[in-house]
Amino acid sequence: MVMEELKKEALPPPPGLIASLAAGFDTTASHAGVILIPMLLDLFLWLGPHLRIELILKPFVAAFQALPASPEATMTQDIVRQFAHEFNLYHVLRTLPVGIPSLLAGTMPLTNPFGSAVWVEYQTTMQFMGWWIVLTLTGWVGGGVYYKWISDVTQPVKNDASLRHTARAVWQTIVLSVMWIVVALMVAIPSAMLLGTLALFSAGLAQFVMLIGLFFFLWMLPAIFFSAHGIFTYEQTAFASLLSSLRMMRFTLPASGLFILSAFLISQGLTLLWQVPPTNSWMTLVGIAGHAFISSALIAASFVYYRNVNSWLQQVMEKFKTQATSVRA
Repeated sequence: MVMEELKKEALPPPPGLIASLAAGFDTTASHAGVILIPMLLDLFLWLGPHLRIELILKPFVAAFQALPASPEATMTQDIVRQFAHEFNLYHVLRTLPVGIPSLLAGTMPLTNPFGSAVWVEYQTTMQFMGWWIVLTLTGWVGGGVYYKWISDVTQPVKNDASLRHTARAVWQTIVLSVMWIVVALMVAIPSAMLLGTLALFSAGLAQFVMLIGLFFFLWMLPAIFFSAHGIFTYEQTAFASLLSSLRMMRFTLPASGLFILSAFLISQGLTLLWQVPPTNSWMTLVGIAGHAFISSALIAASFVYYRNVNSWLQQVMEKFKTQATSVRA
């Protein structure tokens, strides 16, 4: 009886996907300075020195080369050898889930308009681990500043952009990133052991369990994607922001999933266009600028969508409470 009464009055319409995307692009066009951070990262990865770890990975390459000869082993050896030769440690500056977007972080360019990239080789594992930690922290800090900037320009009522508020947001970003690393390890290690055990008995069963895990990851993707937005939008702690994203996922999963899918298709579709020029051509600058603008616009749209969805949820909850109270009375 109560639910029937609650359904009589129309609920406010949920936020529109197209409107959020349009607002993100309009905001980025009005505050084009936000694209400078991703542009600077890509310019550094493109024209700057590269940190090679080939000597450190040499024992692993040798181990793979010792595998029994087979087409699969040969392909694996080639992949490992190429990765050890081309991997640039500076690419870890692109962090997830909060980080600076980069067109070149996944391509590892070996050339630029000035010729071949300048390589610096690490000699010891301690150097590698030290720089990995430093660069990861730098990526988290840069990503936090970048997200804070975008969040501020998308706010209808401007928040305090003081250094103290920015530092707090960056710190909570680091805490959230560490939380996700811990969660990933807690899930990945037992999952790898389980899949390895199942594969001993049945490869098909292992693939089935892996497929279930993939569906679970896709189901959790909205919570991961929006897990940091509360830090910058509502000045929440990392844990409160994560809970806010889980609550949002619970009530708006289809719509939120569609927003993420749309943003992914736009980003990846245009990335194919931005990567057309060879890295030894100055036309790559066009791709870097275009990718920085589109990525910034999509992140701005995600903040607009997150804020509108949470406002909508609050209105719906208040309406339900008011109607339930009036029906019982």
